[in-house]
Amino acid sequence: MQLKESIKMETLKQRLLISLDKLPPDGVKEIISFLEYINYKFGEKISNSTTYKPISLGGLWKNKEIQDEDIDEIRREIWGSLGEKEL
Repeated sequence: MQLKESIKMETLKQRLLISLDKLPPDGVKEIISFLEYINYKFGEKISNSTTYKPISLGGLWKNKEIQDEDIDEIRREIWGSLGEKEL
């Protein structure tokens, strides 16, 4: 039974590669994003899959004390009017 499943998987992989070869670059990027999501959904992380790169703020918040209330206030200011304007 294991051999039969292995053959099916290889056939699926071949079909996937053939389909990928037919896609334009933007389509391939979408497939990669989708596969990263599926891996994340099932709890498997792909190395180097994130575009997040932390940067140093050069001591921007040094000697500053930020409270939860401060963060809540800023969020209200930023997101408060979201959706009120019609485009």
